[in-house]
Amino acid sequence: MTACAEPCEVPRRDVAYLVTSLSIDDAPTGAAPGLDVDGVASTGRSGGTSCVELTPDGPRGADNAAALLVGIAEDIASGSLEDAAPELVTSGRMVLLFDVRWGEDGGTPTLRVVRGEPVSGAIETLGDRPRVGQAFRALEVLAEVPFTVERECERRRERLSAVVPAFTPVDGVAVPAMPIERAEVTHVALATDGVALREGWLGGSWTIEDLAAWANRFGGVGSEDALAALSGFADLEPHPDDPLVCRRLSFGFRFDAVIAELVD
Repeated sequence: MTACAEPCEVPRRDVAYLVTSLSIDDAPTGAAPGLDVDGVASTGRSGGTSCVELTPDGPRGADNAAALLVGIAEDIASGSLEDAAPELVTSGRMVLLFDVRWGEDGGTPTLRVVRGEPVSGAIETLGDRPRVGQAFRALEVLAEVPFTVERECERRRERLSAVVPAFTPVDGVAVPAMPIERAEVTHVALATDGVALREGWLGGSWTIEDLAAWANRFGGVGSEDALAALSGFADLEPHPDDPLVCRRLSFGFRFDAVIAELVD
């Protein structure tokens, strides 16, 4: 935890956040912001011994190769993930919550990733957005992990980061813009002032085989052609027979969320 000259005075209360939207930056010509998924801050300079080292990362080693493909993906799927996600939430097909628990008496703070359902039976909305503060019942705890805290005193907020076992953010429901039901989400980060969530990020990856299958299903692109193209963008998990070829492609999703009540 970063030391501060004066206390940040960020209230540390247990709070749950309902994810309301997902988006991904379009960065067709360079590295995009996101999370450091592989623990390597690569500059992309020549001389690297693996595809991970040869692929330039974004700020703070961020891995988000998918941002290079956003425009192509939206052309294939005829729609954007950003447009699709809110409808998935309000329809109740994607109810994903992040439950922040600070622990008692200075205990280890934890983040729970929870799949839930609205206690009222349906998502309550104001306009086209979920209402703040509604209650949800936990159906499945997808992960429960400790998180690290970085204080940002000048903004009076704290940035929370957690590494989680891979989980599925959309339970068996395909989003045409991206096959995120097959995503391995391994990193979560958010900033909070103790009440509102200010920035949310999900980081992880897909196998290029899954992406090629999606391109074939939704865009009619031949699987072999898609694999050949995607191998040029993949930036994680070097192939054991050829370390200059990667087998996974990273992503960094931004997410918005509202405060919710979580009932176990």
